[in-house]
Amino acid sequence: CGSILLLAPGNAVRNSYNTSFYAMSLIERLMITIPWVSKSVFNLHFLIPFLYFISIILRSIKEKKYIFSTLLSITGIFCYIYGNGWLYLLLALLLLSYEIIYWIKKNDKFVQLILGFYAISFSMILTPLYNSGRPDLLLWIWLSVLFTINIMNLIKGKTLIYILSILVFVSYSYYLYREINAYYHIGKGWNMQLSEIRKASTNQSDILYLKKIDNKYASWHVDVNVVDEDFWTYKFFVNYYNLNSKVKIIY
Repeated sequence: CGSILLLAPGNAVRNSYNTSFYAMSLIERLMITIPWVSKSVFNLHFLIPFLYFISIILRSIKEKKYIFSTLLSITGIFCYIYGNGWLYLLLALLLLSYEIIYWIKKNDKFVQLILGFYAISFSMILTPLYNSGRPDLLLWIWLSVLFTINIMNLIKGKTLIYILSILVFVSYSYYLYREINAYYHIGKGWNMQLSEIRKASTNQSDILYLKKIDNKYASWHVDVNVVDEDFWTYKFFVNYYNLNSKVKIIY
């Protein structure tokens, strides 16, 4: 699955034009990408990772694995307070190891699924797209499944399970709303820029003035604002709209 993401046409082009990223050694790249991805996936300030984290602590306590639950709790507290990416990597490894041991004992195929979803998100450490958040969402969906299983094993009453299921549904609905809202404003901003782009194309202007799309919305997509001639989309942007080959874009 990770390979499919990397070989997708848009991602393949993005990868090939991030020369500054590939100019670094593999170790230098991983020192940047591993903590970033680890924190992005398991950030305890987000509801889904937080609920999953709590459910694992409760499950480990129920199984009387007090040393593990203590270590996990301390790691989580430090992650929450300091937000260090390497601490989040430790947290991810603790959670993954616990899940693998738990499901192997049950001879369950869940182990393959868990490793697969981890691989999708952590495959991003090999690419300059490591700050793309969408692969995280795939793992979060799976964390929600595991969270629900944990709660069902911990609680016999159905009422609380229904409440927690609704809470997870509302969380994803809110996330979806935010993404739709962001792309609505990106489209609205792009339509405003389009008239200026067409004028510059007709006049073959040396300078193109554009109103920058608010970063509150632009941050949802890595390629929204064409920054300068060093950005990977620049030459495609110029060619597609038949602009002056040396046009300078100013926001």
